[in-house]
Amino acid sequence: LPPTLTGVRLDAAAEVGGVVTLTGRYADRGGDAVTVRVDWGDGTIADAALDPAAGAFTATHRYAGPSAGRRVTVTATDNDGGRTVIAPGEVRVGN
Repeated sequence: LPPTLTGVRLDAAAEVGGVVTLTGRYADRGGDAVTVRVDWGDGTIADAALDPAAGAFTATHRYAGPSAGRRVTVTATDNDGGRTVIAPGEVRVGN
């Protein structure tokens, strides 16, 4: 079974150079180890910090330039190859 992602929250707007935060929860019914990766929509893909005891993850990012909307995607993968992908929204980056 693939891992699940729930309660995902994403800052919808930021100033150039400001920090955008993404948080949420993950679980794997098979008890497998899980990796959570974030594609920030600007060419940056990074692992989220995991809190396995709480089943929670956090990721932050700074956008270097303005944008009308950067589509963010989150991918949870377990060590059996199960994968879940969600797109919690877009981030508008202003001057």
